[in-house]
Amino acid sequence: MKKSVYLSKKLFILPFATASLIVTSCGGYQRVRIGFASYLTAERVEYPFYFNEDYFSEPASEYNEHLAASSACLALAGFSATNGADYENSPNNAIDFFKVIGFEGYKSNEFGVKKPTTHSFGVYLANKKIDDYTLIAITNRGAGYLAEWASNVTLGGDGAFATGFKEASDIYLDTLRSYIAENNIKGKIKIWAAGYSRGGAGTNLAIGRIDDGLLENENIISDDVTFTKDDLYAYCFETPAGKIATFDGEKVVEKGDGYSNIHCVININDMVSLVGPSSWGFVRYGIDHYIPDLITDLNFNRYIKKVKNIYNNLPNSSILGEYQIDKFIFNQMFKTSVKHNWTMNRFLTTFIDELSNKGIGSRAEYSTNFEKALADIFAIIYKNGTPKDSLIDFAINVGKNVLLSDSNEVLLTDLQHNRKRFWQDFKPALTKALKRTTLDDADIQEIVDLFRYVVEAVVAIAASNEGLECLPSLINFNNFKSLASGHYPELLLSHISALDSNYMGRAETKVSESYFEFTVKPNSDFVFKNDGKVLARFEKGVLDTSLVAEESDDGIIFYMPEANLYEIESEELVEASLLRHSGDYLVPQDITEDGKDFVEGEIAWVN
Repeated sequence: MKKSVYLSKKLFILPFATASLIVTSCGGYQRVRIGFASYLTAERVEYPFYFNEDYFSEPASEYNEHLAASSACLALAGFSATNGADYENSPNNAIDFFKVIGFEGYKSNEFGVKKPTTHSFGVYLANKKIDDYTLIAITNRGAGYLAEWASNVTLGGDGAFATGFKEASDIYLDTLRSYIAENNIKGKIKIWAAGYSRGGAGTNLAIGRIDDGLLENENIISDDVTFTKDDLYAYCFETPAGKIATFDGEKVVEKGDGYSNIHCVININDMVSLVGPSSWGFVRYGIDHYIPDLITDLNFNRYIKKVKNIYNNLPNSSILGEYQIDKFIFNQMFKTSVKHNWTMNRFLTTFIDELSNKGIGSRAEYSTNFEKALADIFAIIYKNGTPKDSLIDFAINVGKNVLLSDSNEVLLTDLQHNRKRFWQDFKPALTKALKRTTLDDADIQEIVDLFRYVVEAVVAIAASNEGLECLPSLINFNNFKSLASGHYPELLLSHISALDSNYMGRAETKVSESYFEFTVKPNSDFVFKNDGKVLARFEKGVLDTSLVAEESDDGIIFYMPEANLYEIESEELVEASLLRHSGDYLVPQDITEDGKDFVEGEIAWVN
């Protein structure tokens, strides 16, 4: 007799806390337009957004789809509005944003109107009096920040925070404190904070540190103002992780109730959200809300049609090109009975894990061997704008001085017989290439050392099956375009609009706070279903699945959304384990059959 095992329904229901539709108040909501700098060209792009004071009448811990969309626009308005030396006008889009929704008292910190450096962070603020409180809105320069790029790779060898993002949060908090004092703001306040990319990381750490203070009954902003955690509305988009996790038993403290007012909206196909690596202990403060993907939403194929329609009709769609994420191709090197049905996220997650653990080794080793050279290079290539020309120029010159010179035979011989000698002979070719580019003020020995460490990291990655599987996909040119497009702010706008009923009239899909990793070790054929619909079928050793799946030493791993009900049918014994991804950490789950508890994270059954 065929045995059906049902995974407990309660484990798969996601209780969304969403705001109701906008209620007319003080003239109702405003539909206005945002101006932001295109990620690819720095040209101004206009996009509609909605604002309503009632967004702030609900507790900040409740995720609000409308406020999330408005916050994304606030974050993008903080991008540098100029592409060049006109730094005084860099905040122009932020100023326009504040004006159009009636905020006053605009201020930029000193870094917001000067040429960025490796240790700067532009922050922009304004305020509005609403009922009995003052609402302070804060955005920052999350793109167009030139030499500040160096801080993205400055993680530090130890400490509770990523060094570069911590420095940004210090500037953020100092700017907020001085703003409150200079504007003589007293009494009850609420804060609306939004940031994108590096700006999201600075925002995340700043608000997280304010929450840290509240948990210790300390107000680290100002003794003249009062607020609670639920008065701090923080929305961080495509945010790197900059905090080292702390634990209360098995629970990550930074993901607990004390930080539920911080909402991190994450596209899991964006490589930036994987910095710093979770395997080194990095997390984001607050709740991660995953934008729909094959892994997080069973109705993804219907949803993504809306996203593509919005994306293809953006004002700068001709420059962006077509939607690229689903064009990523996993080039499987080894043939197995289970064909990898990977999304770009699964590739990125696997590659970053292999790079951080096997290629680099540890956070301390990264800091010692990679960090300074990477930071210096990024500071140089971004100091005056886009790095595209300088990088292409550098690559061409390296090719000329190595591949098209007499030194190539010497270098090949060195690689085969004397690796140490190779780096000595490689240095002159690299020096010539650098002197012919805008990178000529870089430290030659630093770059030679960095090249050596990178090559050694690639060799270490290739030594493992998982790493070797990743490399062919990584060097695919079309895949490079897909990987880069995952961080386009225009892509975020398309998703956030498709998730907001203000834009779509009805938003059927929601963000998800987690997804599942379900490993099945089959001793016979099985069928995997959701509410009667077949999602996967394993017959005669071959898997046919619509879920994201891969083969591992432990069995077949399915990556799947939270849903109402999953069911497995099998004739024989099946062993399985269930893990929940939440905030980039894996949490074992109980699985029950007919009300009977099995060992945590494990199920097994027979006829």
